Amino acid sequence: MSEVIIWSDGGPKHFKISANMKFLATLQHSNTEINWSYHFFPNYHGYSVCDAVASHAKKKVTNSMMDTGVAIRSSSQIITEVGKLKNHITTPAVIAKGVFSVSTLAGIRKYYKFTAHKQNDWIYAYSDSTQTIHEKRFLPRDVLALSDIELDRE
Repeated sequence: MSEVIIWSDGGPKHFKISANMKFLATLQHSNTEINWSYHFFPNYHGYSVCDAVASHAKKKVTNSMMDTGVAIRSSSQIITEVGKLKNHITTPAVIAKGVFSVSTLAGIRKYYKFTAHKQNDWIYAYSDSTQTIHEKRFLPRDVLALSDIELDRE
């Protein structure tokens, strides 16, 4: 694999945040043989591609409960039900533990693509996903090493 392109909902309070940009830089520094980029769909207030996928999952879970009369109350049950959808793969999220200080990258809301420099701490911002030359660059104070993140795989 030489390139990983991550697409996400453009939610500025949930996904397009400084901590995720710092994590992008961490991934890039830890895997320099791979080019990482983080793209965001424009906000459509419940009507983006990400929202459509979430809607399919929610409907599958709701229908399962209605069909069986059994409440779904755990993440493993949700993973099982959503995994039954055609063309879907589900896995549990790995939670990072620890207290991390992240400098705020003011102004990231107006950009829709981000990449990170392979050696330096720069994070590059683009106004859309087709651009190849960045419009702005951000410098987080420090970039974590993957070894600094304790993962909870429960």
